[in-house]
Amino acid sequence: MKRNKLALASIFILIITTLSMLLLSACQTTGTTTAPAVTTKPAVTTSAPAITTAPKTTSPLTTTTAAATRPSPSGTLKVAMPGLEDESFLPWNGAAGRKFYIDTIYEYLIYLDTKTRDPMPGLAQSWAMSADGKTWTIKLRQGVQFQENWGEFTSADVKYTFERIMEPSSKASQASTFRSSIDNIAVPDKYTVVFNLKVADFFLFSKLSNMISNFMICKAYVEKAGDAAADSHPIGTGAYTLSEHKRGVSVKVTTVPGVEKHWRITPQFKDIIFFGVPEESTRVAMLKVGEADMAPISMDSVPTVKASKFNILAIKDMWAPRIVIGGLVQTDPNRYNGTAPWAKKEVRQALNMAIDKDAIARNIFKGEASANFHPFLFTSLDKPVYPYDAAKARQMIKDAGYPNGFQINLYTCPRSPGAQLPDIGLAVATYWEAVGVSVKVYPTDYPTIRASWTGGKAQNMFWTHIASPPLSKDDSGTLTAGYTDKSVFATFASADLDKKAQAALNEPDIAKRAAIMADIYSYLIDQADYIYLVTVNEPYAANPIVATWPTVFNYPTNFDQVTKAK
Repeated sequence: MKRNKLALASIFILIITTLSMLLLSACQTTGTTTAPAVTTKPAVTTSAPAITTAPKTTSPLTTTTAAATRPSPSGTLKVAMPGLEDESFLPWNGAAGRKFYIDTIYEYLIYLDTKTRDPMPGLAQSWAMSADGKTWTIKLRQGVQFQENWGEFTSADVKYTFERIMEPSSKASQASTFRSSIDNIAVPDKYTVVFNLKVADFFLFSKLSNMISNFMICKAYVEKAGDAAADSHPIGTGAYTLSEHKRGVSVKVTTVPGVEKHWRITPQFKDIIFFGVPEESTRVAMLKVGEADMAPISMDSVPTVKASKFNILAIKDMWAPRIVIGGLVQTDPNRYNGTAPWAKKEVRQALNMAIDKDAIARNIFKGEASANFHPFLFTSLDKPVYPYDAAKARQMIKDAGYPNGFQINLYTCPRSPGAQLPDIGLAVATYWEAVGVSVKVYPTDYPTIRASWTGGKAQNMFWTHIASPPLSKDDSGTLTAGYTDKSVFATFASADLDKKAQAALNEPDIAKRAAIMADIYSYLIDQADYIYLVTVNEPYAANPIVATWPTVFNYPTNFDQVTKAK
């Protein structure tokens, strides 16, 4: 991309990260549960409504058939994470931060290739979109079985999963988006699912992929067992099953019987134990004494870990820290704080300008981060969106009517990724204090923040959060997740933005949609809708027994694909 202007072709990648920004959750408590079994397996009968919109057929991706018998897994992989997130196991009772353990048990309709990020068949063997982008037809893989003899995965399970995700009580990151975009889900036969949409979504496949957290549930099992039992003893189609859960301490998964013939993968490790360890020093100590084989670490710990003969697996441009500003949903009186100083655009611009992003990249991330960043653009800009200028920031705050400054309540918590978020919060607070703004920092956990955010009680809050790279090119549909009052995850909304977003969402022409998105991009930068910081490479320390870890780039996942060194 040229430094002085944005070409339309680049815009396709610009406005995407919001959806991934809005995904997440975190830790804590005590007590041990060994997952109880639900033993009664009922018969399942399914009636299927007819397809009302004929989709345009596109070339399906091809996949291989079920693998022949492979070597049996052995040994235990121990992973120390900053937290265990929601510690829940159904798609509608938590967010995407759980993916590192959830994705070993459950599976997705679509998977992203770990090298190219191209969509690949998963539980869905192929998919096709109608010309207007309002109907998607999914053809399912046949013969995939749920664990513990709960039967074959079918279209009834897909319909049930997404309808539960869309319920008003759902905590799923995509709940609001799907409620506003999906009209109905038809199941014309056992292996076909049709998503009929209210508005065009030219990249629905990205929301069905393992990049987010819409994993597939067994309808018959959950209805028979009930949510509580199904959550404590999850049944999926994955290669692992939950074998032990010590709340606030660890989650252990074990390969299912017959995993050597699993349709998708036979892991090399028989067991994986995920530990929740908020303190990085403790994670490093666990690595050194053999209590952990993998763990996210800070840049400061890299020399120490390398000296202990551990390898470093860095995930490039994996995430971006940001500070979310509460009370900016202008189109919802219950979520708009029009009297707050930060309701003024000039104040938000000043708060951005007050932060030395290069220093954060240099000191907190040891140069493994870039300040030339806007969350909708995971490529390099010629300079930060708001260059560091403390004197100008102070003057802008005075000119906005606050010569004596004002107070900000900043809530911080570590995430996965995002172990450095508390340190970033303290650094940002220091910069704001230097321009006359008083900051009270409240260390907490993500579920607490999330409850206030989605409960409409964040009008006087700022909080640390993470953004992730684009889901897919030109994904204008992500506007429905973060920039409309219809979403509980909205952080900024306005009447002007609503008009622009609706124009983008309903424009089938790619070039015209790109032009609208370029206008939205410029509008949001000018509005300083949140505090822009840096984009970060995420280092993981790995025991030499670990050979490869082909994770996707936005959340740590694919631990079922970790290979052993020979």
